[in-house]
Amino acid sequence: MSIKLTHLILVMLLAYMGNAQDVKLSNLSWTVTGLSDLDNGVTSNTYTCTFKSMGSQRIVWEQKKGYTVTFLVTSIVGSWADITKAGQVTYNVTTDGETGTLNFQKTSAGTIVILDLSQKAGNRLRLKYSVIQVNAINQ
Repeated sequence: MSIKLTHLILVMLLAYMGNAQDVKLSNLSWTVTGLSDLDNGVTSNTYTCTFKSMGSQRIVWEQKKGYTVTFLVTSIVGSWADITKAGQVTYNVTTDGETGTLNFQKTSAGTIVILDLSQKAGNRLRLKYSVIQVNAINQ
């Protein structure tokens, strides 16, 4: 194999690897277009929001009318090196004295986010969000 061909293959491989987004290292925007309450089965196909995962630091949940919740990441379970492929990662999070998990996953059935949060009032919030799009963001 010639040096030029080897060099071309190496450059193409590095370019391909550069396009893969590691969920734990990247800043990503997850656009939601549906919601299911995992405890009572109620669903909404009109609910919209955005989750912004900021590497291993924090996750910002942006809802209508400018309402946001910032989750601080305390630890991460799993690894998902390429969001274009199936995988999952679970963030252990805290916000305003409440603790829980945010699980991001992609399967052949689609991409979802599952929020499982223990609330101060003793209730547990368990919601599944349908993700329509994931994009890299700069922040």
